[in-house]
Amino acid sequence: MWMRVCPGVQGGAMFIGPAYDPGSGRLYAGMADHCAWYIKNNAFVPTGISPIKDWPTAAKLQAPRGWITAIDGKTGTVLWKYHAESQVLAGLLPIKSGLLFSGDTHGNLLIFKARDGTLLNSINTGGALNSGLISYSEDGVQYVAATVGGSTENPSTVAGPLRVVVYSLRDSDTPHVVTLPRFDPASFGVIPANAAAYGTCGQCHSVGVQAASAGGSAPPLGRQSQLADPELLKQFLETVPPPMPRLYPGVLDR
Repeated sequence: MWMRVCPGVQGGAMFIGPAYDPGSGRLYAGMADHCAWYIKNNAFVPTGISPIKDWPTAAKLQAPRGWITAIDGKTGTVLWKYHAESQVLAGLLPIKSGLLFSGDTHGNLLIFKARDGTLLNSINTGGALNSGLISYSEDGVQYVAATVGGSTENPSTVAGPLRVVVYSLRDSDTPHVVTLPRFDPASFGVIPANAAAYGTCGQCHSVGVQAASAGGSAPPLGRQSQLADPELLKQFLETVPPPMPRLYPGVLDR
């Protein structure tokens, strides 16, 4: 019997650790309401995997929600919570002025009053916020930088190429940004040229001999012979159907 569990194997506090503010003694944690499906009473266990991702929800284009929680570092008391519209996988960044920065995988950079959780602003960065946030100052002006883009397991079209966006807290001038060439896995002899494909697709479909027949939390790629044709593969990636996540352009160029 199928049983839906929330959060599932990919839910809860994921990837990015909590942030501690030594000034207030508070701990801030980001979480994901990513559900999963399990077989009750072990009636059936697919080869090599027990939990199955929440494909029914993804097929309806409903992204998992997320949470930001403020906790008293001494007592463990929950001080406030914020329910985000998608997973909170970005880093949390408290600063001395009393602000807290975070973000969700729909690309919203979230700015709070750290004291009580009041949402002061939500900025659409144009791509998923999956990773870290940093704050720095230059010539007396404070900036916040965020890594934006890349593929996520959201069923929506939020993705975009990997980049860094920088925001000023008080100044209207555009900060100086240096653009670096994209990482080329083929430039390293020990990393195969198709490492990007394995790293992206293998997260769900798995790779290797056994995965060719069993797959992972998604169907095996080894049996999808039509995708061996470059033209059909390109067409498929440009019109990705749910629940497969949107891939940013060029991820499988090599």
